[in-house]
Amino acid sequence: MIRSLETARELADQPALRALIDTELAPGPTVMGEADLEAWIRQTAVSVYHPVETSRVADASIMPTLVSGNTNAPSIMIGEKGATMILGAR
Repeated sequence: MIRSLETARELADQPALRALIDTELAPGPTVMGEADLEAWIRQTAVSVYHPVETSRVADASIMPTLVSGNTNAPSIMIGEKGATMILGAR
């Protein structure tokens, strides 16, 4: 993430963009160096992914990739399918 911010700053400093930018809004011109950038990232970064766990017999951890939306409905479907398979094996 630090490298991404540094790259964004490099891009913004190119002649084609420099004239269009008044000031850097975030993290801001006072946040310089890896330590400051890391601190800013730790304070502001959030995840848009829904965490999934592996604590049950059948859960979202079996998905090869996470769905882009909420994981609740797919997890329920996985649990119901797993229960059906377990009951069918008896």
